[in-house]
Amino acid sequence: MQTPSRRQYLAAVSSGVAVSLAGCGGAEGHFLVTDVRVIHQEGQREGTYPNDIVVRVEMENDFPNAQETDLETILSYVPDGSDSPEDTWTETMEELTIPTGSTREVYVPFENVYEPGRNVSDEYEAEAELLTDES
Repeated sequence: MQTPSRRQYLAAVSSGVAVSLAGCGGAEGHFLVTDVRVIHQEGQREGTYPNDIVVRVEMENDFPNAQETDLETILSYVPDGSDSPEDTWTETMEELTIPTGSTREVYVPFENVYEPGRNVSDEYEAEAELLTDES
């Protein structure tokens, strides 16, 4: 068996690399909310303690380009022992840009929603959704 020439070897390796990279071009990325946390403590970012409750939303973009979105965040008060919310508040942040290959967190304040006697860690729930234009 004859050893391939340098030119033949480079041509074979280049073809193999091109074939393996061809599948990467169509790979889908992720653009999503990765974490949502309710914050109610002295010194909290955004908002005034104790009247306001802040929701920290973490978003991730691993698409090959920056993504722009509106973010809708919902905070609900669900009393202990209840299956449905007693109160619900919605905040929308518009035109957020998340650079490629990055994670971004934003703090969404809900003003004057805390009432003394309510247990924030057990009775308040939050969710967030990216409102991307799919057109």
